[in-house]
Amino acid sequence: MTKTLTVGIIGAGICGLIAAQTLTKNGYEVWLLEQSPEVGGRMATHRIGEAVFDSGAQFFTGRSPEFCALIDEMQDAHVTRQWYCGYPSQNICKDESYPRFCGAQGMTDVPQYLAQELTLHLNETVQRIDCVDEKWRVATGNVFWADALILTPPVPQSLTFFKGNFVLPSITWRALDKITYEPCWSVLAQLNGLSQIPAPGALHLEDGMFSWIADNHQKGISPRPGSVTIHASGDWTKEHLDQAPEAVATLLVEAAQKYLGRTVITAQAHYWRYAKPVVTHDAPFYYVGYPAPIFFAGDAFVSPGAGPRVEGAALSGLAAARALNELFNN
Repeated sequence: MTKTLTVGIIGAGICGLIAAQTLTKNGYEVWLLEQSPEVGGRMATHRIGEAVFDSGAQFFTGRSPEFCALIDEMQDAHVTRQWYCGYPSQNICKDESYPRFCGAQGMTDVPQYLAQELTLHLNETVQRIDCVDEKWRVATGNVFWADALILTPPVPQSLTFFKGNFVLPSITWRALDKITYEPCWSVLAQLNGLSQIPAPGALHLEDGMFSWIADNHQKGISPRPGSVTIHASGDWTKEHLDQAPEAVATLLVEAAQKYLGRTVITAQAHYWRYAKPVVTHDAPFYYVGYPAPIFFAGDAFVSPGAGPRVEGAALSGLAAARALNELFNN
């Protein structure tokens, strides 16, 4: 590079944060926009009184050398720790060698660690993106300029930034419009005592209504016993999209009693519209080079062996950042 180039990154989940770290280390001026008041996206931790709940992503694994190195770094910094090995499925742990890791005090510890020393703009909702004189103009109410962009929100959200503004190539629309996601109703329930969920405090369920139940006290993040996260299955969630959160919470906690074994004192429901990619893109990012570089990345852009998981999102951000750096240095 003969001059310092500016890269704008939309979305401060793990994909955007990894991309920002990588590019900052390579000498770029980088800013991130995040519509939420906190970083992390689905790596979210909620506190209700004394209770602590991981409401979105529950754990992550490491399969690639790059992500395993990051896990080691975060363990040394006491940001993450191993939760368990195996595959907890209705009281049976299937043999699987990959350990499951979580944030030391909640999953949000990971993005907060990665966000240190980055230039972040929170509570910024992108309204439109235009290209002016081969530079990207991102309007939120404020205006941000960049020589290149990396978009990491769920793809349907990213595509809305361009409707009626700069026209993406038709081949790009066709490729990205195929990507779909599964929604999830998540309920944070406080019990009146210890749950009956077996160690390690997690159940992967296949009963049609639920996909996951976790005991955050056994997990080691909640000081209060009986702090439970319940994830509905994608199919059940789709059937109950129009119901109020209070009604959803009531239905799920009543049905979950056979797993919980305790009375639920309080329950709050949270809706994840883009919880899990279902139809993914078979490359770690999607690149559009004209009229200025723009990369689409995230957990729906799958690196070999990674899958649409936390690690996959991280590797997507890393791959997009490396490709952008190579582009500007050739």
